[in-house]
Amino acid sequence: MLNIILILLFTLNIKAFEITDRYEDKIKISKIENTQNIFYLYQSKNGMDFDKEFKEVKISNNELKGLKANTYYKLKSNKSEKKFWTLAEEPKKPGTNITFIKSEAYSIKMKVYYSGCEGALLVMTLNYELDKPIDGTEYKKNKNFKEVPNMKNTFVLGNIKDKEEIKLENLNYGIYTFSLIPYNGNEESINYKIDKNIERKTHPQLPVPKQKECESFKENVAEIRWERVEGVKYYEVTVCKDRNCNNPILEYDKADLGNGTEFTIYLEDEKKKYYWKIKAIGLYNSSEYSEVMEIDYDYINSAKK
Repeated sequence: MLNIILILLFTLNIKAFEITDRYEDKIKISKIENTQNIFYLYQSKNGMDFDKEFKEVKISNNELKGLKANTYYKLKSNKSEKKFWTLAEEPKKPGTNITFIKSEAYSIKMKVYYSGCEGALLVMTLNYELDKPIDGTEYKKNKNFKEVPNMKNTFVLGNIKDKEEIKLENLNYGIYTFSLIPYNGNEESINYKIDKNIERKTHPQLPVPKQKECESFKENVAEIRWERVEGVKYYEVTVCKDRNCNNPILEYDKADLGNGTEFTIYLEDEKKKYYWKIKAIGLYNSSEYSEVMEIDYDYINSAKK
């Protein structure tokens, strides 16, 4: 009876082995009690079918060494088998660069360059540190990168071609960090070069505030209003006596209006027309000035009659 139990335990142990890590020239497997146990190794030359020939191999310290990079294998025992790819060789001295071409409201345009590798993965994060990709995992382009990251806080923008231009649109305002990660191989054999990668940071331009028509101008007091801009720190307004704003009113020349969306201004002569423009100031940059909008006492008050 004892012999039967030992045989059953030995069989269960062999059936339970798992490949825990894959490298270029070796694999690690889950712990097995008898490390001298014989396994049979099959190799595929086309990445699909296995040769009929095999060789007997031994697992030492839960490792199988002496494998070829970027190769499809089958490891078989008397009771079970596992198929696996070894990793491709890691890029030795790859070169990567990201050049930012233009930042506009809600968008960033860039161009990427790489050499010394089979491909490169472009990744991005907003206000976080970049996560590292895992070797042997091929990441697909995230179609809606504003919602679900491919990694914990990192979005994959795709496997990018050398000298490819990319434009990201509908971006929130903030600091974006980008990195171009070189690799060799594909799918299960992909091997990333994750150390010493250059990270580039940039941000979209703040959009121009959208002005609203002035609806109140009486007793020398006018109320100006505009729509809120995401990421704004404060708004800057200039009020002028001419349409070209060559003659700004001193107290309203690049005045800081805070981060609200309306403001009361005092104008000395209701019989004259005044003009105003506004821009958004953020933590990292500012928008362009808006178009000049007219403040006309007669028009505003006649429209209310």
